[in-house]
Amino acid sequence: MVFALSFFAAIAQFKAVYSDHFSLAPPKKVYYFKGLNFEFLGQQNVEVLSTDQIVPARSQFGFTGDLIYSPFSDLHPETLLGYRQVNLSNIDSIGVRKHHDVYILIGARFLPINGQVLRPTLSASAGLNFRGASFADQIAFEMMLRGGLIYAFGNDEWERNNSFLMFECVYRPVGSDAIGGIELLPSYMFSVSLVMTFIQE
Repeated sequence: MVFALSFFAAIAQFKAVYSDHFSLAPPKKVYYFKGLNFEFLGQQNVEVLSTDQIVPARSQFGFTGDLIYSPFSDLHPETLLGYRQVNLSNIDSIGVRKHHDVYILIGARFLPINGQVLRPTLSASAGLNFRGASFADQIAFEMMLRGGLIYAFGNDEWERNNSFLMFECVYRPVGSDAIGGIELLPSYMFSVSLVMTFIQE
C-alpha cells in the first residue's frame, strides 16, 4: 500500500514538473525550487578536553532538504532542514562514538536564473542545531556557508532554469561547545545536490 501510494505520488510529481516540457511550452512562473543535498568527505577536527589534543574524526556524512524561494532573479530566500553524523570511533579516550546534528536554518542564496549551463552559487544561512550523542544534548546556534557551481540540464533556457545539479563546499564556521568531553571545531564537507522546480503555473 505504501509502495503504491509512493509510486502514484512520484508519477503525479513528475507530471507536475514536466507537463510543460511535453507540451514544449515554458512555465509562466516558478514559485520555488526543492533540492536534496548529499554531503560527504571533508574534515571535522575534534578537541579532546581531557588531553587538549586535536584529533580528526574518522568520517562524516549528511543530507539536507533545501527549499529555495524564487521571487527574484538572482538572490533567493532559502530554508534548510538537515542531518549530519560524525564518526568518533577512532578516539578511544572518550565514551562517545557518534555525534549527531539535526538543524533547521534560514538564509539567502545567490543563484542566477539566466539559462546558462554552468553558473556560480553561494549561500549563507543560520538557525538552530539539536546536537550531541542523543540529538538533544545541546541546542545551539548554527551557521552554514555553501558555495560552488551549478550544472543545468536541458536544451532550452527555461529547461536549464528548472532543474540542475549543484556541486558545493559546505563550511560550518561555528563548531560546538563542549559535549561529552569533546568540542567540535569548524569543519567542511562536500555536497552534491539535485534541484528541481516544485510549484509552477
